[in-house]
Amino acid sequence: MLSTFGPPPPASDPSQAALAYAFAQSAKYVDVTVSVPSTFSTKDLTVKIKETTLEVQLKGEKTYRILGTLFGKADAFESLWQVENVKNSPRKLVTIHLEKHPSNQIPWPVLIRSGLQAHLQPVATPDELLDDPTLDSHSLFLLANYYEEDHLADVKDTVRMLEEAAKRGSTYAKLRLAAAYHLGAGDAIKPDPALSHSYYLSAAEDGSAVACYAIAGSYQNPSNPDVEGAEPNFKEALRWMDRAVFGVEDLRETRPELFKDACFNAGLMCLQGGFGIGEGNPQMAMEYWKHSVALGHPQSCYNTAVLLLNGPGLLANGAGVQRNVEQAVRLFRAANMLDHTLSLPEELSQLGDKGIERLVELDRQHPETPIGDLVAQVKADVDSGVLRPATPIDRSINGHSPEKRKRRRRRDTSSSWGGTMYFAVGAVGLAVLGLWAYRRYGGPTGKLVGDGV
Repeated sequence: MLSTFGPPPPASDPSQAALAYAFAQSAKYVDVTVSVPSTFSTKDLTVKIKETTLEVQLKGEKTYRILGTLFGKADAFESLWQVENVKNSPRKLVTIHLEKHPSNQIPWPVLIRSGLQAHLQPVATPDELLDDPTLDSHSLFLLANYYEEDHLADVKDTVRMLEEAAKRGSTYAKLRLAAAYHLGAGDAIKPDPALSHSYYLSAAEDGSAVACYAIAGSYQNPSNPDVEGAEPNFKEALRWMDRAVFGVEDLRETRPELFKDACFNAGLMCLQGGFGIGEGNPQMAMEYWKHSVALGHPQSCYNTAVLLLNGPGLLANGAGVQRNVEQAVRLFRAANMLDHTLSLPEELSQLGDKGIERLVELDRQHPETPIGDLVAQVKADVDSGVLRPATPIDRSINGHSPEKRKRRRRRDTSSSWGGTMYFAVGAVGLAVLGLWAYRRYGGPTGKLVGDGV
């Protein structure tokens, strides 16, 4: 946890974040993987593989990890399971290898096709699935997607199946419903921000990083006063953002794009300040951004460079950043390589390479001299011909003229370095949350949440 605004909200049951299972297959077998805590012992696991059914339950959990009728027949005598350690992870993997019966070596669109009560039916109806308690939550979620895609259920039935899956504990179902109620889906679902928020909150309490990120966004940039409040609440936003970044999931490894966006937005809030967290704190902003910089996030590189260029004295309360022009230039150029719309600030690009080298040298020799004075000195030397720029003064590192740069940046010329910094934050803006977050980082998508995107 990086922020100092209290501990992140606890998950009601951290194991809920791992209730989903995954499966892959060939013509002859199906491999199923289930994530379990690192403290798990094999004696705490029950796996029952039969020709037509599969049961997986972990001691102490209220619900089955997998329970239902297999889509096709399995060769129970040739099937097996094992537990594997995952390097640098707080979890282990249970791998279940199912050999398909020789008479049933066809692709399985889903692992489980129904609960135990409807195992004699070739295709269970939505009502039969909903009325059958012997069906685990994630399988019901996957069946809702499958039925929708194969036109075995209309939107209303799909929603009913997702709602039942959510009641049984499916975090993915909660995410789909949150996204669906965010936009609506024709006559079947009317937009309901309050209900969307409640599903995101429930998924976040399960430990879903995507939901934590969405909840953080609702506090960072509220769009529905009836749900989140009329004013932003950065204190709560940072608590949930910390939960997204440093919570149950190893987000840096599993969802690096979400990890970078979360760190970037947390840094923006720390830099801006207010809304419950006091004055802006560039040091804290850089603590978040160093994580996203390490993964090549261009806007984080640019904003960090701006702070390094401003240096100490940015804030009177001592929360400034030690100036380092050399490192700032390196990060500006890294940002430009990652995103060509992010150019060197005009104050630097007009100095040329030799002028920038001279500025770096002066920064080392006179760390207490205001950066504006050092730039003015180098600029005067360049203009007088004492330093001959290595690149034309009227070109930036990506070839745009000063006029185009000014129009594109809309920079505030009344405050040279402040204008550059505020351009970086304002031009990048806030990440789009809610449905976008689900579509980019969430589970499988379908027609229910596809309309209007």
